[in-house]
Amino acid sequence: MLKPENWDTFKTTKTYRFKLSGHHEYHVWTKNERVVLRGKKRRQWYGLIKEIRVEAKEPQPQIWMLIQWFYSLDDISGPKFVSKDELILSDHYDIVEAETLESPICIFDFQEVSADQNPIPKGFWFVRWFMSVTDKKKAKIHRPYSPDTDIQRFCLGCKKWYDVECIRGREVQLPNEALSPPSTPPNPKICDPVLIQLLSKPVERGKAMGLVGNGKAVINARRIVREAAEGRTTDSEWRMEVMIFLSAVKTDCKGWLDRSFIYYNCPECNEYWL
Repeated sequence: MLKPENWDTFKTTKTYRFKLSGHHEYHVWTKNERVVLRGKKRRQWYGLIKEIRVEAKEPQPQIWMLIQWFYSLDDISGPKFVSKDELILSDHYDIVEAETLESPICIFDFQEVSADQNPIPKGFWFVRWFMSVTDKKKAKIHRPYSPDTDIQRFCLGCKKWYDVECIRGREVQLPNEALSPPSTPPNPKICDPVLIQLLSKPVERGKAMGLVGNGKAVINARRIVREAAEGRTTDSEWRMEVMIFLSAVKTDCKGWLDRSFIYYNCPECNEYWL
């Protein structure tokens, strides 16, 4: 859309209360909010509000938004590593009328190098990369991870992700002690079997394990037991933390907790198993 005349003279504001398109209720739009916009032929677009400006008009002011656009798989004739649920933030900007905004939207930030970020529900949009369209450059990435086709393992030693396809041939049979708690927790009676099972699981993501994977559950389980074994928590504190942790994680673990895993030696650390 063409920049409106006198754009630079319009009053800038960080928020503005405006009625949602096609609804009776109002919404307070804010700078840096992620939004859905209405396009031609009922097409929906996704953007980030960078500026809100008010043009003084009678009988009511005209509201304009500077939008930074997200691109989807369909918009970029997607590379194989781009997920169908993925958006890429671009350096493409447009000024639009506030009436074209339909609703706010939750677009999750995916931290590709992290192993213990909060889960991102399947079917929700996520973003991890920036792409320059003005310079005709591709998305700035170090190595593509495709959650739809790849399976990756995380090393808790060197803090890196590895494609399973790249570490085949490094399979290892772990001794029983490697799959057990480091030592007896303060009260063996509260060693929930789910917690103990989690200690033996590798950190994995991709395909059936989902975009983010099981890192949050596995890493927290190890931390809880390690702190208890080192005497850094009281029995009552540990009991409460275990109860809260398990209530949050048991549902997420259903699909993989009883699954048998193949373990691998880390190609960099060599001493750590994945």
